[in-house]
Amino acid sequence: MTTIGRGTAGALALAVLLGSACSSGGEDLVPDPDRPPASSPDDSADTSASSDTSGEALVAATTAALSQLRDAYTFVTRVEVTGTPVTTVSGRNIGGNADIVISTDDPSATPVHLIAIGDQVFVENADGTWTLATTASVAQDPIGPLLEPQAMHADGQRVVANYPGPRLGLDDPSVEVDLRLDGASVELVYETEGVAVRTRLDPATDTTPVTAPPTVAP
Repeated sequence: MTTIGRGTAGALALAVLLGSACSSGGEDLVPDPDRPPASSPDDSADTSASSDTSGEALVAATTAALSQLRDAYTFVTRVEVTGTPVTTVSGRNIGGNADIVISTDDPSATPVHLIAIGDQVFVENADGTWTLATTASVAQDPIGPLLEPQAMHADGQRVVANYPGPRLGLDDPSVEVDLRLDGASVELVYETEGVAVRTRLDPATDTTPVTAPPTVAP
């Protein structure tokens, strides 16, 4: 039997679960004294209302994109420590079952290949056989928790969401995640104490079901 370490489990949780803010307007922050007022107080109120509506639309669009990805998506997560890449987790999730590869920045290290079926996680051995892991670290509905934030709001071109840490495989009671919509894809960023986890979720083009390995070593 193989045991998956907590550090790897945390990366996996974010990988399968799982930008900087930009100005949402084109107005100068410092007004030109030679330029006449651009709007009346009523116009300003309209602009504020329009901004609120735009923010709500971005949150709704981001949530809708996550919902669309839920059944079939690919993911790439890069974990950095003090700016140095240390781990990459990639793969695809089809109907809650996942095919996952974990690699490190060490070129001599062999990538770890996992298949998660329901609550079981299989690890590929060097000889091509498979072993059932003693702990299952991959959620059956990874995107589900992302659709249930404690709070979510738009900030420029990104959405900032707060989640209960345990729902994302983390010890913190509450964590902040940045989400950026890119067409039908969603990018997520989580940062804490020198560690950055960046995940991109894309619609899966290969929707072949992920199935259990044909052979499992005892």
